[in-house]
Amino acid sequence: MPQLRTLLCIGLLAAFSVSLGSVPAAWGAEMESPSSDQSAGLGLDLQPYLEYSLGLSIVRNQNLSGGDPPNPDFSGRIEAAEGVSFGGALGVRIFRQFRAEVALGYQTNEVENQAVRSGETRAEGNLSLFTAMVNGYYDYDLAEHGVPLIPFVGVGIGFGQARLDAETRGGGLQVDDDNAVFAWNVMVGVTYPISETTHISLGYRYLATEDVRYKGRVPGSGVRWIDSEYDSHDLRLGLRFNF
Repeated sequence: MPQLRTLLCIGLLAAFSVSLGSVPAAWGAEMESPSSDQSAGLGLDLQPYLEYSLGLSIVRNQNLSGGDPPNPDFSGRIEAAEGVSFGGALGVRIFRQFRAEVALGYQTNEVENQAVRSGETRAEGNLSLFTAMVNGYYDYDLAEHGVPLIPFVGVGIGFGQARLDAETRGGGLQVDDDNAVFAWNVMVGVTYPISETTHISLGYRYLATEDVRYKGRVPGSGVRWIDSEYDSHDLRLGLRFNF
C-alpha cells in the first residue's frame, strides 16, 4: 500500500506538470477564439507564476512505536529543535480567485532527544523531509474594499521522503534510514502585491505524513523496524513572480 500511494502521487504530479506546460498554448488559443468574451465573464485569468519560500519548521514531539514485529509495550519519542524549510513552486492562476501549483520543499530539524523505553535520551542527529506536492489555493482580494491584501487558504497532497539520522548518546537507539510516505498539507496566510508581477506572502502551513517506518538498532532488541509520526507547523515567507 505505501508503494501504491507513492506511485499514485508521482502520477498526479507528472500529470499536473504536463498540464502546466500546455497552459500557455491553450490560453493563446482561447484568446483567439470567439468564446473569449464568455471566458472573461466566467472570471478566467490564466497566469503562470513562480514562487520561492523560506521559513521556520516546528516539529512537535514524534511518538515511536514497535513496527515489526508489533509490540504494544515498545514506545518512545523523538524531540527536535526548530529548523528551517525552503522550497519552490511552479503554478498557474486558473480563475481570478483560484490557483494551482506543483511545489517542492525541504525541511530539516536537529534531533535533541530520542529514546525508547527508559535510559539516556539526549541524542545527536537530524530529522528531515523532502516533499513534492500538488496544491490548490483560494485567494480573496481585498483591493475592492480599499485594503491592499489578499488572504488565502490552500490544501494539497503528494509524497515525502522522510529521513532520520540520529543516535542516542551512550549507545542507545540508533537510526540511519529513510522512507517514502504519503503527505498532505493545509495552508493559510496573506499576500501583499508589491507590483503587478511581484507579490510577497506570509503564511502558516500544517504538514503531515502517514507513519514513517525506519530500520533502527534498539538496545536489547537488535535491529528492528520502528514506526514514527511526522508532522510540523511551518511559518513561511514567500516571494512570487507572475508572468
